[in-house]
Amino acid sequence: MILYIARRLGHGLVLLVGVSLLLFLLLQAAPGEFLSDLKLNSQISSQTITGLRAQYGLDQPMPQRYARQLLLPFMGDRSRQSTPAAATVEELRPGAVHPPG
Repeated sequence: MILYIARRLGHGLVLLVGVSLLLFLLLQAAPGEFLSDLKLNSQISSQTITGLRAQYGLDQPMPQRYARQLLLPFMGDRSRQSTPAAATVEELRPGAVHPPG
């Protein structure tokens, strides 16, 4: 019974990785990238676009981007952990959040 469950979990894992790889490759095959619209704006410098490409990992090779896509849900978004949620909401809508006390 344990062997059956292990085999089913293994097949499920292979299926999940296969589907995610297929979707990743389809999205990579799409023409352009989401930063291509910024290149048309004359107010945005090429250094800013280069920095955004590095921030989102678009300057990395495809296998590294796929590995990052696979691991990102397990790593979490560490960019905003130092900011409390109430402060973030207060920043977005001043006066809307009143902390207790």
